[in-house]
Amino acid sequence: MGGSFQRYTLLLPLLALLAMPLVGISVSRVSGQYATILVRGCGIPSTYNPILEPRDIEYRRNHLPLLFEPLVLQLYNGSVIPWLAKSWEIKVLENGTVHYIFHLDERAKWSDGVPFTAYDVEYTWQLIKDVQAGLYPFLVDVKALDEHTVVFIASQFNVRWALDYGEMRPLPKHIWEKIEDPLSYDFITKPEEHVTTGPFLYDSYKEGEWFFFRTRPDYWKTEHKPKIDGVLNRYIPDVTTALTSFLAGDIDVMIASLDVLEQVVGQPNVEIWTFPEPIALDYLFVNTRIYPLNNPEVRKAIDLAIDKEGIAQIYFYGYATPGDRALV
Repeated sequence: MGGSFQRYTLLLPLLALLAMPLVGISVSRVSGQYATILVRGCGIPSTYNPILEPRDIEYRRNHLPLLFEPLVLQLYNGSVIPWLAKSWEIKVLENGTVHYIFHLDERAKWSDGVPFTAYDVEYTWQLIKDVQAGLYPFLVDVKALDEHTVVFIASQFNVRWALDYGEMRPLPKHIWEKIEDPLSYDFITKPEEHVTTGPFLYDSYKEGEWFFFRTRPDYWKTEHKPKIDGVLNRYIPDVTTALTSFLAGDIDVMIASLDVLEQVVGQPNVEIWTFPEPIALDYLFVNTRIYPLNNPEVRKAIDLAIDKEGIAQIYFYGYATPGDRALV
């Protein structure tokens, strides 16, 4: 197809790409009706069951953001972006319990036309809590106050509330409550069963090769409607092959490890993007119960001896943010 496009080596979460005009390659291998898509090099998840999200990093990182939406997004700079929730408030009760109240966007609808409500969020918590409770620290319960207001009840304040609670991805209650065994349910081979509030519908797949997500023309969040026809996740297990395909223009986006990054920095028509959301932490664990590490001054000395700025600039090529001393 005509025109030029930029390629990217570090992928932003797809929700952050929705409003950006991107031109991809022809998707005749999927369907001739789709002219412009974003092609990514990704892996193959073992399941599309969101209850089992913690067990599959490939699904969680590269497929889940295409399948379901969060309440809010928190970026590296600390800003919180409304998504399914248009606003929120935090209330600390006299007994120390903290209520995180989300006010949902009334425009949100599931792809089958059913309105999205707070009861979907409440139901999702009941569905996932036995498997995913560890992902929601201090969370005691989730309750719908009315159709468009939901409260997350925590036993104490959680500084990561936007990440831990706001990025819960609700499921459609009217669909999942009819599933006899939700824990064993999987629609990875049944694209037609995908129901979402998100901008992409799981359209088709070829086993061992690709997954295609087409853009919904009726997406409710019109200000962030994708400017592309869809996203194709291609499975390219070999890093060298993936890099060759990327530099040749066969894929538009790949997630670059450090050894790959040094091979693409400075290449023409290549742009490096970093995730706007926190995605990984590198840190040093120490046993604070034994001498001399039980002495805060010793830990501070170790912290001061580590050149975090140098590591961020040299080892991570400037694409890392030095941590603070909160855990010292």
